[in-house]
Amino acid sequence: MAVGTRWFRFLCAQRGLEPDRTFMTLLQQYYRGRIQGPLALTARRAAGFSEPELDWLQSRIGQPAATKPEAVRHD
Repeated sequence: MAVGTRWFRFLCAQRGLEPDRTFMTLLQQYYRGRIQGPLALTARRAAGFSEPELDWLQSRIGQPAATKPEAVRHD
């Protein structure tokens, strides 16, 4: 998890994006499953997850992350 977190934060900084908000937005937009608990909070913290990210994930355990289906593109 730590490598992914480090790269995610690096790319957000490079693109001028706020990492916590971007993480939540991407999960809502693309993750089609349900958030499964329990979350390995100690491991996630050690990997660099922020408290807002963890709070958001915990508040959605058992619920779908996506808020609406992704549009199908036919280019």
